[in-house]
Amino acid sequence: MLSIIIPTLNEAEYIGKLLQSLCEQTYKEFEVIVVDAHSPDKTSGIAKNFSEKLKLKIVYQDGKGVANARNHGAKLAKGDLLLFLDADVILKDYFLESAIAEFSRRKLGAASVYMRPLEGEFVGIFGEKRAWDQIMWQLFFNFVIGVSQYIYPGAVGICIFCKKEIHEKIRGFDESIKLAEDFEYVRRASQFGKFRVMQRTVFVSVRRAELEGRLRNLLKYILAAIHKIFFGEIKSDVFKYEFGKYKK
Repeated sequence: MLSIIIPTLNEAEYIGKLLQSLCEQTYKEFEVIVVDAHSPDKTSGIAKNFSEKLKLKIVYQDGKGVANARNHGAKLAKGDLLLFLDADVILKDYFLESAIAEFSRRKLGAASVYMRPLEGEFVGIFGEKRAWDQIMWQLFFNFVIGVSQYIYPGAVGICIFCKKEIHEKIRGFDESIKLAEDFEYVRRASQFGKFRVMQRTVFVSVRRAELEGRLRNLLKYILAAIHKIFFGEIKSDVFKYEFGKYKK
């Protein structure tokens, strides 16, 4: 069985869309664990509305960060395959069925997928922010994770599959890491099972780029990558990335 783990903090605007997309999946053998950091908005209330449609459990943690939330959810998971999702993604109705089939066929131990911006479509090259989103996500992030999977495995935490036995062997996500804990997680997981970026796509919100500014957001991730290469994992708040900081 598949266990889907979703950390949340003030996700009222997005959580319903994700859970609705899970209701529409052609693959049905999964449970959903929403780990909420005591959101003051309507996140948990919206999630509870899906209790009759999904095998759904809502648990609470003390806002200790996204890594802590994912680890907490994994401890409660009944499935032998884990899927970590961010709350601001949407899946096509055949996503789980096709992803699980590919995961099994390629004999993977951990995996991620490619990303596509949720808001808007590609409409031009000059002076259009939607075009920039497509360029940033599809030509930068997707290109980087696609190429690096063979050299230095990496994945963005919006969508990570991992066998539960491997998750337990590596003791989950490193909760001391402030940024790019997802990259570090799949790197360690790849030591116990084959890691690949599967030929699947999830749609993800570009809200961080919207609020920070697209160039500034991109620059932050480039500097974070340089920091990892020369100074190791990011365990300070030098990049000021906080769980829930940009949630409405």
